[in-house]
Amino acid sequence: MGAQLGEPDRSEAIEVLSRLVAAPSVNPLGNPAMEPPLGEARVGEVVEDYLGALGIPCQRQEVFPGRFNVVGSLEPAGFKKTVIWEAHMDTAKVEGMTIAPFVPKVENGKLFGRGACDTKGSLAAMLLGLKMVVERMDSIGVRVMLVGAVDEEFTYAGVKKFLELWGWGDLAVVGEPTGLNLVVAHKGAVRWRIITHGKAAHSSQPESGSNAILKMARVVSAIEEKVIPLYARRVHPLVGRPTVCVSMIEGGQQHNIVPERCVIHLDRRLLPGEEAEEAMNEVRRAILGALGAGQMADVEFESPYLIDSALDGSPEEPHVQAAAAAARKVLPDLKIVGASYGTDASKLAGAGIPSVVFGPGDVAQAHAAVEFVGIGDVIKAAQVYAQMALDM
Repeated sequence: MGAQLGEPDRSEAIEVLSRLVAAPSVNPLGNPAMEPPLGEARVGEVVEDYLGALGIPCQRQEVFPGRFNVVGSLEPAGFKKTVIWEAHMDTAKVEGMTIAPFVPKVENGKLFGRGACDTKGSLAAMLLGLKMVVERMDSIGVRVMLVGAVDEEFTYAGVKKFLELWGWGDLAVVGEPTGLNLVVAHKGAVRWRIITHGKAAHSSQPESGSNAILKMARVVSAIEEKVIPLYARRVHPLVGRPTVCVSMIEGGQQHNIVPERCVIHLDRRLLPGEEAEEAMNEVRRAILGALGAGQMADVEFESPYLIDSALDGSPEEPHVQAAAAAARKVLPDLKIVGASYGTDASKLAGAGIPSVVFGPGDVAQAHAAVEFVGIGDVIKAAQVYAQMALDM
């Protein structure tokens, strides 16, 4: 087993994380017309610079035009195992933030800025952890691959592209804000649209038309009153209950026209073991039961535009026990937990790579108007990542 590690330099931790936060990488969410500062390229360049300074070879893997994964590989002589450290480089939007999103600020032991928590804090910790491993090359018998991935905030295209290049490993550690606990299971998701159709008319004579928004109001009421109660007794021991959220609504074209179309987006979070198709059918059946067959002709259920698998891990699995044992050398009180959100880990696990999620920060700060991460947590995470590699 590897020896316990000291701490990375605090000033270097602040510098690395500040450089990452100062490089805007807002996910364009599938809109190619959006201009910079969107996209991950500048963060990728920061990662490349740091790996280059450590003498670690890396390559770009283009996922979309101008948006690329960065894959670095530290390969000591005679290595027999491979650990993958993966963190995404994209962030949520900045609208509604009450701090300057790309001007990193340090205050009260925290670094503020978009992505500081989700998940540039993890990426900075992995870079610092790699430096710690490089300094102990004589003590390590494992290849460490660092993957800075694009597009986790939208379609997970980055990690999927990486798996076209690389499909095996002994352990994958995915960086996300886990509160410095070890996440071994999390929810998946299915997202789709429901559309109600009506008939346009002048709003002074609504009886001459058919109001698609009023129809959608009945659909939304059915989801609240009939669908959500179905989940009350369906509880996973690590990730809790399934959920459904009406996340967006669009309808109407002008203030004096009866709307002929209304659209909602649904986000249904899946428990490990749940299937997306059945989750969608359950919603459909509940809406049909509430509205009646006569009204369903005007309700359209589209195919899903995203299906994401859950991470179905257990505290008893050998890779979890090994990862936890290494982490507890740094964090004696570390807990093995589940999470309600999704991560790139489920895609890595789906490819047959044993996977866990670990990183600094609290998910409550992810996507928040005031986003931050504790600098001390970033330092501890770096120690944990390095300790996992050394102990393998």
